Amino acid sequence: MESLDTKTILLVEDEAIIALTQTKILEKHGYIVLTASSGQTAIDQVHKNKIDLILMDIDLGSGIDGTDTAQIILKKYNIPIIFLTSHSEKDYVEKVKKITKYGYVIKNSGEFVLLTSIDMAFELFASHNKIIESETKYKSIVENINDAFIIHDFKGKILDVNTNECTLLGYTYDEFKNMTLADINSEISVNLIENRMKTLLEEGKIIFENFDKHKDGSLIPVEVSAKVVSFKNNGIIQSFIRDISERKRHEEIINKQLQDLNSIFNGIPHPTIVMNPDHTILSANKALKIKLEKDNMPYEGRKCWEIFHSEDSSSPPEGCPFEQMLCSESIESADMIMEAFGGYYMVSCTPLFDINGKLEKVLHIATDITDRENMYNHIKSLLAEKDILLTEIHHRVKNNISNIEGLLSLQYNSTENVVIQAALQDAISRIQSMRILYEKLLISKDFQDVSIKSYIESIIDALFQVFPNSENIIFDRNIADFLINVRKAVPIGIIINELLTNIYKYAFINRPDSNRSIKVNILRTNNTVEITILDNGIGIDERIIENKSPGFGLTIVKMLVEQLKGTYSIVNENGTKSVIQFEL
Repeated sequence: MESLDTKTILLVEDEAIIALTQTKILEKHGYIVLTASSGQTAIDQVHKNKIDLILMDIDLGSGIDGTDTAQIILKKYNIPIIFLTSHSEKDYVEKVKKITKYGYVIKNSGEFVLLTSIDMAFELFASHNKIIESETKYKSIVENINDAFIIHDFKGKILDVNTNECTLLGYTYDEFKNMTLADINSEISVNLIENRMKTLLEEGKIIFENFDKHKDGSLIPVEVSAKVVSFKNNGIIQSFIRDISERKRHEEIINKQLQDLNSIFNGIPHPTIVMNPDHTILSANKALKIKLEKDNMPYEGRKCWEIFHSEDSSSPPEGCPFEQMLCSESIESADMIMEAFGGYYMVSCTPLFDINGKLEKVLHIATDITDRENMYNHIKSLLAEKDILLTEIHHRVKNNISNIEGLLSLQYNSTENVVIQAALQDAISRIQSMRILYEKLLISKDFQDVSIKSYIESIIDALFQVFPNSENIIFDRNIADFLINVRKAVPIGIIINELLTNIYKYAFINRPDSNRSIKVNILRTNNTVEITILDNGIGIDERIIENKSPGFGLTIVKMLVEQLKGTYSIVNENGTKSVIQFEL
């Protein structure tokens, strides 16, 4: 058996004896050898076979010589080529150096020289491929960076950029290669440039904001993250450039909003303060000043608990919303007794972040809620009434659905038209699935989630009662028990109703009562739900499977599966097998 690492060498030599001698040497050392006595034959061999290395004679008699052959091959294939020749003239050596750098061996240099040259060529080829792979990965990474990217030396000469940088400043890649940083940087002071370079050299990296010049002369605000890296034993600077035009615009908006907030700060009728994250009071509004001036109490520079609570306190009181806010970094509130005000207050703490998302200040508002206690109790009563009303509404909806179902049943029983009866039967079963869902929602805690096991089994039981002779069907149920949101429960119920209705109506035509079975499996794996419905009936028309003639019921099924963002398949498998998959 051929080894997986066996190399194939193409020997291009027009001298038969030399070719035979070298072939024997190479085969003795485990190589597979193919031969060619002309340039064209060599080209044909490369087209037909996987060649790992070529030993190329320069003089090949009539036709194209070895150097021309090598150039033709290398235009299409990446193969290491070692030239074999009797010539040692400088002109020959210089010519082949321009074609390949994998070797130049004088004929009759001996077996050791030949084999060593081959080994070195393979090693050089592997190293060359790794370099190409590395450069390809580098280019791929650079081009897939979301930010603009630029590499330059310490003199500012631009060495490389990615497509995003070209797009950002409007220059082509070739234009960038002839530019320096001075061409794209806006006018800044020499001292600033020197300071940035000093920081970069000392720390190896720096982040700063700047204005870069577009090709059209406009200035673009950017954030530059520069880093010194080593490349080919030389130091270069690698920079990521991010367009912050939008961020600057947002900063202006935020600053304006802060000004507006400050303008209305003193208009807040409740005692309000602004604090540092360490509870130190920075400023207070007029409402607080009026209250505290009565007792001639200072507030700025003190801790909030010293003002609102006991001066002997050394830490925030239990249940302080400030502490909760520090953890959640969102608005927190709590009802507390404020000794300084002699009353019961609702205290809310709102985090205020700087442009970098760091917690900078906290807005603390104390609202007197003593007079709200009665209102609170009243609201609780109203909420209880609302819950009762909501439950009543759901019951009425359920009853209305039942009425519709009853009316359709009366209509069913009042006609002898088979087509009309079938249509009414389908409508009744679909409405039943919705009624069942409402019944399950009424016993749920939040009217949002239902048990899929209880829900689907109720639909199956309802269908048993609707269709004649269903008691003769062996029904196997394997339904996992988990909660599902009503938004998904509605289409699932209709889907199962449609598929089972189709089975009851069509699957067992001319099939003995003793040999009828249906299986319903609903499984959940992690966040994926799989519904499988099988029967042992007569199967389904292949035209329907191929979606050439789908019925109304299957059209509804496919539409609802799409609504679930799931997949649906139906096949003939000793009957009919339907599989629906979707994510919760």
